[in-house]
Amino acid sequence: MQEDKGLAAGCVDFISKPVLADELLKKISHYLKLNWIYKNELKQLEPQIHQEIIPPSKEELDSLYLMADRGDIGAIQNYSKQNKEKEDIFKGFWEMIYQLSMGYQLGKIRKRITEYRKD
Repeated sequence: MQEDKGLAAGCVDFISKPVLADELLKKISHYLKLNWIYKNELKQLEPQIHQEIIPPSKEELDSLYLMADRGDIGAIQNYSKQNKEKEDIFKGFWEMIYQLSMGYQLGKIRKRITEYRKD
């Protein structure tokens, strides 16, 4: 009954009470075109990096740190994705940053960049 009223009023979907978290997250994912990454999946991402990590120039690290400091995860994802697709000695670094950015791990990104900026 409630579903019919909602759809008649212009809604495109309906969730009945009691709302189940899994059902709600599936619908949010569907309509916002999201791919949820859960904590246990994040732990699986980091070990996938088997390459030696060689950081890029200090200027690139500074630029990347500013993006992370501003919380501009989209810019970090785009920048690291472009760079990880290049075949060069920095590929492992960019892969690491990309994977962390896909998990929205800004704190870890800033920490890693800070470590490499010290060298």
